[in-house]
Amino acid sequence: MVEKLGDVWFSRDLPVLIEVARRVEAGSNRIPPEEVGEALRLPLGEVMRAGVVLRDRGLVTVQGASGRPILWFSNITGAAYPLTGLHPEPDAALDRLVAALEAAEKTAPEAERGKIRQVLEGVAGMARDVAVEVMGAAISGRLP
Repeated sequence: MVEKLGDVWFSRDLPVLIEVARRVEAGSNRIPPEEVGEALRLPLGEVMRAGVVLRDRGLVTVQGASGRPILWFSNITGAAYPLTGLHPEPDAALDRLVAALEAAEKTAPEAERGKIRQVLEGVAGMARDVAVEVMGAAISGRLP
């Protein structure tokens, strides 16, 4: 039986993506892989492999030259934002909404608590996948 390869997402690719995203958010658009490796204490070869994978998956844009696939990272794509935490995942947004409603119910004036409880029960009564889809639509601006 053939075994799968070990996971490199959490140990290599995701940390590189997060470091690149951090620098892009700080205003950089020419991020040398050497600096990413230094910040993460990863060998340059590992950063380069991660960069190629992230580029091929459409998560980062890079500038390269013949003989060297990545001279620098130049940007992240929209798909990278929720993976890095820069934009909320619909699941997390739904959990935050429920937590906020529960906190509001505890601290609201008595007259408002019933209304908040109704909203909370309505959200809790939805199938989770439907509620997550609604949150995703709200986050992405797909709701009118």
